[in-house]
Amino acid sequence: MALHRSHEKQDSDGGKFRKHQDHQDHQDAEEFEDDIVAEEKDPYPAFLGTKENIARMMKSADGFAARAEELMKAQNMAVIQRETLEVVLRSQQRRISGFLSLPISIIFFLAIAASAILHEDVSRVFAVDSALREELADGLDEVEDISQTWDWLQNTLFRKIFTNTDRNGRKISNKDEWNRVLTYNTLTGPILFQQIRGPEKQCEEPYQHLLCYDFSERSTDKFGRFKDNVTARRLLITSCTENSPDNTSYRGGSVTAEERLKFYDSAFDPITEAETSVLHNEERRLVAARSEYSGYLPAPGADANPGAPGNFEVKFFPNTNAELLDEQLNFLKENHWIDRQTQRIRIYALLLNANIGRGRLEQ
Repeated sequence: MALHRSHEKQDSDGGKFRKHQDHQDHQDAEEFEDDIVAEEKDPYPAFLGTKENIARMMKSADGFAARAEELMKAQNMAVIQRETLEVVLRSQQRRISGFLSLPISIIFFLAIAASAILHEDVSRVFAVDSALREELADGLDEVEDISQTWDWLQNTLFRKIFTNTDRNGRKISNKDEWNRVLTYNTLTGPILFQQIRGPEKQCEEPYQHLLCYDFSERSTDKFGRFKDNVTARRLLITSCTENSPDNTSYRGGSVTAEERLKFYDSAFDPITEAETSVLHNEERRLVAARSEYSGYLPAPGADANPGAPGNFEVKFFPNTNAELLDEQLNFLKENHWIDRQTQRIRIYALLLNANIGRGRLEQ
């Protein structure tokens, strides 16, 4: 009995211990489950969940992804970047467009060449130009001073342009046959002499006792050897009074000696702004041209244009007797129209050749 009770007491104590142990295990399991749930709910530290850190992490992730993509493309030779492909395609498109436009360019070039050939007979134009240049510029290369200039004008240029006699020396009555150069080239309109002058100044030290002529400036002062002596100027034309045409030679009658003197004196007066305005604005055919074309046309008043203000000009008309033309040229020579202040002289003449194909004007 005692032994039996002892076994029952031990069983009772063991049961209590097992119950206590089971209860302890149950508490530990619940605490472990709570830790697992807590870890699942918040696996990262709290500071990583801020907006700033999330933005930085997303930016870094995008950067690493792009870098990884570049490395993958670099290792794979079959991968071509989009930008590179676009550049190649555009270049190929330009090549194809240029190749397709080549026939159009060739046709355009041939059209221009045909127009130029049909518009100008180059061989005949060269023949006319070269012959006139050789004929009229004969001896010009040897001109070195003022006296030689006048000799060339009187004995070469005027003798070859202003002709009113035939080959036998007989005077031609029909004025339409005057002023023929090389038989087939007819002077059309007057010959224009244009002069640009510079001022006369006292030289700087140590040459102040000398006179200098500045070619960088312009002079518009009236000049002439006899500019203040009307009598001396009149004497230069009275010697040729007998060569004056009669009243039937020109429409409206002939001019008097005083009128000729006034015309000769105009060569020593500069062109004024008012005269230039009349010449280039009222009588110019292109005055109504559109403004965008103005940059491609010669500007009115430029030094190289006839009628520019400040220039000195003189005209020799083709329907004038050769004796009066010599008188006019001699008047300019004796009155020193060309002197040391002369910077440049331009000579304009229009010659018409109507015997070779279409009529051609050569300046």
